[in-house]
Amino acid sequence: MLSIKRAMCLGLLVRLAMCGVAWCTPHLDLDVSLDPATSSLNATASITPETSILTFYLADRFVVRSVELDGATIPAERSSLDGLQRFQIALPEAEQRHTVTVRYHGKLQPLDTLMTHDETLAALPAMSSEQGSYLPGSSGWHPMLETPFTYRLNTAVPKGQIAVAPGNPSDETTNHAIQRASFTMQQPVENIDLMVGRWSIREHAINIGDAHIRIRAYFGEAELPLADGYLDAVARFIRRYSTQIGPYPYPIFSVVSSPIPTGFGMPTLTYLGRQVLGYPFIRDISLGHEVLHSWWGNGVRVNPVRGNWAEGLTTFMADYAFREDESAQAATRMRHGWLRDYAALPPHSERPLSEFRARHHTASAAIGYGKAAMMFYALRARLGNDIFDKGLRLFWEKHRHASASFDDLRKAFEQASGSSLVDFFEQWLDRTGAPLIQVTRAGMVDRSDSEVELELSQGQDTYPYDLSLPVRLFSRNGPIDVRVQLSDGTLRVRFTTETPATAAQLDPQFEVWRKLSANEAPAILRDVIAAESVQAAALQETLKTAVINVANGLSEGNVRLVDSTAASDSDSPLIVAGSKKAVTTFLQNSSLAARPENIDAGVVEVWIVPDAPRKVVVVVIETGTEQDGDWTSLGKRLRHFGRYSWVSIAASGDTARGNWQIESPLITIAR
Repeated sequence: MLSIKRAMCLGLLVRLAMCGVAWCTPHLDLDVSLDPATSSLNATASITPETSILTFYLADRFVVRSVELDGATIPAERSSLDGLQRFQIALPEAEQRHTVTVRYHGKLQPLDTLMTHDETLAALPAMSSEQGSYLPGSSGWHPMLETPFTYRLNTAVPKGQIAVAPGNPSDETTNHAIQRASFTMQQPVENIDLMVGRWSIREHAINIGDAHIRIRAYFGEAELPLADGYLDAVARFIRRYSTQIGPYPYPIFSVVSSPIPTGFGMPTLTYLGRQVLGYPFIRDISLGHEVLHSWWGNGVRVNPVRGNWAEGLTTFMADYAFREDESAQAATRMRHGWLRDYAALPPHSERPLSEFRARHHTASAAIGYGKAAMMFYALRARLGNDIFDKGLRLFWEKHRHASASFDDLRKAFEQASGSSLVDFFEQWLDRTGAPLIQVTRAGMVDRSDSEVELELSQGQDTYPYDLSLPVRLFSRNGPIDVRVQLSDGTLRVRFTTETPATAAQLDPQFEVWRKLSANEAPAILRDVIAAESVQAAALQETLKTAVINVANGLSEGNVRLVDSTAASDSDSPLIVAGSKKAVTTFLQNSSLAARPENIDAGVVEVWIVPDAPRKVVVVVIETGTEQDGDWTSLGKRLRHFGRYSWVSIAASGDTARGNWQIESPLITIAR
């Protein structure tokens, strides 16, 4: 699939350069009948191409009954590649556009309701069952073209089921036990996702200026009490980003409940796992992220020539912005979390931001979301809020309903600021690594009580970073915050204070992309999740299966079962499982810190041992539950808490979590 998508991207760039205005956007009319009870699909697709050669792809699970050109059956050149059928049709010259019609049918895979959120991030096939159906556009369930296209999708499903797809819904009727609905997309898209489920529809409407926007919730019976809260939240987010960026680009936005743990943003809708809809942070934070994708990623599509800018910008303007709304402390915690995630990456696993396309493991998320969001934080600090927002609006106005790259984004900010940002973007996009900033000397100048000199170092990098570094000085009058432009490997800088300064702190609020010091990087579960290899040890014979399954679910690396008495023979992270008594004995015999007092009593308690010479994750399982539960699922669930040092899961399923204390080092100023 990746090789085909790269070829399609290159084809898109060439065609967009060659096509005329009137013939530039192909159109797809699609009639689909889906029966979830039998997982069968019948479809007719009519394509109005924009060039003299039409190439499209269809999943090889579908049987093509006929291909027609302007109503007459024709042979079509067909080949197979990466699970797709590739069709190519040469069209005769004509003053009017041709129509190619494809009639096909096939069976979809059963819906896998046991998959985890991480597994939904992989390339999914089209799946269907009476519990729900999800047909990703990238799966090839409809003819995939080499250029973005507009469409009208007509759906027919059994009564009791409801279909929804990106686009403006219309013609929603029920006749002869068949539920019908049409969806029209007038803005070019790259594919069509189709979802079917047993939902009820709740709808609100808002007016923003001259725009009338419908807001829908497609929720099952159990989620319906949540619908009004979600509709109100969507309205709030649409108003927020319409003001900050520009008008909402579609006539509707829907929240669709998913039977699998998805969190997808699509043009005009988001598809969210029903298991988490009741959590307030999903409605108040994650939902805002998906609504913002209506501008970044959908309203302006990603040209990935230098990486995916949309996820980092959306994280910065949604997830992080909501923390800023909450408090300065919450925002600081999130910035620290990005740096701590980065610190957990195994050596040599980092790739430059320009190579990030999509999240598929811990390393890619730390760069594509965390580092990218920190880049936009640094850019806003450099330009100021007003110029930063002006750049966003310029970018939106120029590229909406088209694709854009990091370079296009840079040019918009350059236009807004009137200054070159080439070096700034190159440093963030093309380099890997981060500086380890240290104070190599701190003292008073010539025994003065008012002038301090610091000598700063960026570590061993031969090519230094250009940094705006916050420095905090402490005196009896309180802290003094200043900034230093650190562009060389080392720098001596002097400060004048009214009263003698006694200590200094570098970047106390975690505003610089850098390597954390040991005191700033408490052990977290992600240290083990991202490891290339992990050992697992059971402290009781009955827990051997449990610990290996927990380890396989938690870690992205290779897992090997070892005897607990020999577990100290490796530098690899270790996961141990046992009862409270067995764990206490193990920690004592291994000279490791005892069970933390602040962990709430739970059926399962998990923590990473603080200040240990190697990474050790302890899993305490209440006596009598050794044979209960799906331990692989437990491990995968713990991945969602990778940013924390400890997790406690109660019998009710409620989860408590937290981190070991962090301390930014204080540098004493010599007198």
